[in-house]
Amino acid sequence: HASDGGGSIRTPAHCCGVFGLKPSRGRNPVGPQQFGGPFGYGVHHVSTRSVRDSAAFLDVLHGDEPGAWYRAPPPARHFAQEVGADPGRLRIAFSSASPSPFATSPECVAAVEEAARLFESLGHHVEEAAPCYDWEAFRSAFNDNWVAGVPYRIAHLESLLGFRIGPEHLEPCNWVNLQYARSMTLEHHQRSMARLSALTREVESFFQHWDVLLTPVNRGPANRLGVLSPDLAFEGTLGYWDRICAGVGPYLPIFNANGQPAMSVPFTTSAEGLPIGIHCVTRFGDEAALLRLASQIESARPWAHRRPPVHVADPATQGPAVL
Repeated sequence: HASDGGGSIRTPAHCCGVFGLKPSRGRNPVGPQQFGGPFGYGVHHVSTRSVRDSAAFLDVLHGDEPGAWYRAPPPARHFAQEVGADPGRLRIAFSSASPSPFATSPECVAAVEEAARLFESLGHHVEEAAPCYDWEAFRSAFNDNWVAGVPYRIAHLESLLGFRIGPEHLEPCNWVNLQYARSMTLEHHQRSMARLSALTREVESFFQHWDVLLTPVNRGPANRLGVLSPDLAFEGTLGYWDRICAGVGPYLPIFNANGQPAMSVPFTTSAEGLPIGIHCVTRFGDEAALLRLASQIESARPWAHRRPPVHVADPATQGPAVL
């Protein structure tokens, strides 16, 4: 199981060398115990070793949910039938340019360029292009809507625990986000919602002319342990957001905001042997197109055989048994 409210299916899949599909908003039910998180940012699915398994799970998990605020159009056929199906000749735009001020590593840039050449060799029409949007406006509006639900969740925890939650009970990032959300006026929040709506409409219009957008998943391979620790110092709620979103995978959260399906596909490895994925996005509700393309990539560039230098299935890397 995996969920994605800003990249949390796609980033771990990229780091671990597995396939991670973020479905369209409303594709997989989230209720009735939950309502879907802040404005439908968060979706649930799975991370898998193969495209086949992800498609099979999507067949089991998807469906209409009575009373749901968000609903994706029904598929034309079983998602499992898309695996191995001809994707046709797609119009694929690619870009490795980071939408944020943070630069992307040469290895992740090279992976996108190599994938673009692969797509061209498979018969697709490939050009360098990307949706253009105001990063600073998006950063602020997305974060406002992201943290708006924190007070509700903390209040719910307080009712379950029976005491008032203070800074001694929370990680610094959650305490800072809680205080910021409590200080936000309704007018400010509505303004952020309107700004975000305008930005997502602008980005989605890009897909009137393109079937797929190809980008890096993250700015680099997996971060070292501790880099994303919520206990590290940061400046305000946006400082934390910059660390975990803009600083890691700035390509990802815009597609949580507009609900489009996206996927992280294992593609290559870094000089250190760490997995590097590629990120593909398509029109709302068209997971079938992504599954067909992913299956084509999996056939052309298989990844199931890849193993890290230290792996549980390799006896040579196992230490002595501890009793």
